[in-house]
Amino acid sequence: MLYDGNELFLRETFNEKKDRIDSLIIAAKRASQENAIDPMEKAICLVNGNKQSEIETGRKLIKAYPLSTDLLAMTNVWENVSDNAIFVSAKGAPEAIFQLCRLDEKETAKHLLAVQKMAGQGYRVIAVA
Repeated sequence: MLYDGNELFLRETFNEKKDRIDSLIIAAKRASQENAIDPMEKAICLVNGNKQSEIETGRKLIKAYPLSTDLLAMTNVWENVSDNAIFVSAKGAPEAIFQLCRLDEKETAKHLLAVQKMAGQGYRVIAVA
């Protein structure tokens, strides 16, 4: 199950709605380690499929911040080689990602409802930004 900030996407309808969540999938891949060994990261790479070349081409990883006890999120900083634009992707505990994104209380509460719904159904929940 995926959540794009507005809607939950069920596994059964994932493929038909995949184009609506491409940016979420790409952000998750960009926040993951190269040659992943973690099952969640392997799943992200699998879902990413043919977008692999789109993510890798013309981009250079310039800094990786690993998961820590102080911040339950991992973050990768990328440079777009063609125009030197810098972008960041992060994934981790929803509360950590909400904090990194500096969401207000109302927005955090909205997303926590989706997190609780997924967790209540037995899903392992991570947030991506």
